[in-house]
Amino acid sequence: MLVRSGGTIEGMDQRLDPMGSPPRVRTRIAMLPREVAYAVTVQALTRTTWWLAAGYLLLAAVSLVDLSSVDDLNISPLLPTAAIAAALAALALMAFRPGPATAALYLLVGTASTFAYQSYLLGAEPQVFSEATFVMNRLPMALVLMGVIGTGVLGGVLWSVAGYVLGGGASMLAYLLNGVPVYLGWGPTMALIVELGVFCSLALIRRSSLKRIPDFAALEAETMAMVRRRQLEEHASAIIHDTVLSDLATIASSGDALSEQARGRFLADLAVLTRAEPAERMGTEHGDFYRDVLEVVSDFRWRGLSVDVSGGEGEIRLGEGAHRAMIWALRACLDNVASHAETDSAEVFLSTHDDAVTMMVVDQGRGFDPASVPGDRLGIRLSITGRIEDCGGSVRLWSSPETGTSVIFTVPQQLPEGVADA
Repeated sequence: MLVRSGGTIEGMDQRLDPMGSPPRVRTRIAMLPREVAYAVTVQALTRTTWWLAAGYLLLAAVSLVDLSSVDDLNISPLLPTAAIAAALAALALMAFRPGPATAALYLLVGTASTFAYQSYLLGAEPQVFSEATFVMNRLPMALVLMGVIGTGVLGGVLWSVAGYVLGGGASMLAYLLNGVPVYLGWGPTMALIVELGVFCSLALIRRSSLKRIPDFAALEAETMAMVRRRQLEEHASAIIHDTVLSDLATIASSGDALSEQARGRFLADLAVLTRAEPAERMGTEHGDFYRDVLEVVSDFRWRGLSVDVSGGEGEIRLGEGAHRAMIWALRACLDNVASHAETDSAEVFLSTHDDAVTMMVVDQGRGFDPASVPGDRLGIRLSITGRIEDCGGSVRLWSSPETGTSVIFTVPQQLPEGVADA
């Protein structure tokens, strides 16, 4: 199942593991937030209009060269071509460094170039060019095609209107100073209408999208907050399972009096509940880890469970999270043996490799069918599997009725400094 959320497409893996773990959410970027997508569309439209403006200017230059070869026309392409080149250079500068300053410079240079271009042609051949709007209007149309300078379509409307007014004003001045009846043609007006229509369409589409399309950025933030809340709930449930429920089981099996060992454990568990984390900061050296393993084993021996420990000769380099996960997973495994396996013995095997530490807890108790464990049982799902997988490890479990249970969990070791870069 695919769920769209917050600029992402989240794939939810619906397969449950044998312990009844809930589906995990995998997130990957699949779409732009709507405001970013809108800005990209506006930018693409603006660059298209700049290319059109450059095309009009180049077409005007080509037309001049062609007209200068006609014997009946007494014109030189040098001055009008220079005016076109100045407008084209200002357009290139605005496209390379778009902003209000370069846009204003383009309008200024383009207006002056339009006046110089038209004034020369009207002065040289007023009868020919007074109504030759296909030649005269190329520069004013390039001024209209300003595009959007900034992020909003309102700015594009204002810049385009400014280009239309300045280009039309320069044309009228050129006609009047040369004593020629003013005939501006419809080219710049049609270009302005088309561009304003595109800008208005973009504004309407954006307004409609704000109403109809979900805000993916807000949904993303909400989804991540829900994931964090769920993780906190699972973490709290695991702590309660490993402390309160385990302590209640100890009280139920202790008879009339509690041992000093049990009281000490209750006080330590109270500190865990107060801080929502282990009371002591567990170390990462080999001695500290093995000491914590033996401390857990000793605690269960006081509760009447015979636990044999073997292995663990190699160097152990675990981060704080992996260290803590291994110790608490071991405690959860032994607590399950003491509470449910109906046996008084268990074995713990510890092995180390260059890149991982593995622990196996085995008992010869009554066992169980992993597939029959209800989804609301927390012991294996949160206290063991969840903890180990959260620090990059893996858990394997084998059990069946009357054959006992074996749990193997592995976590990665930390590489010594310099090894990761080698």
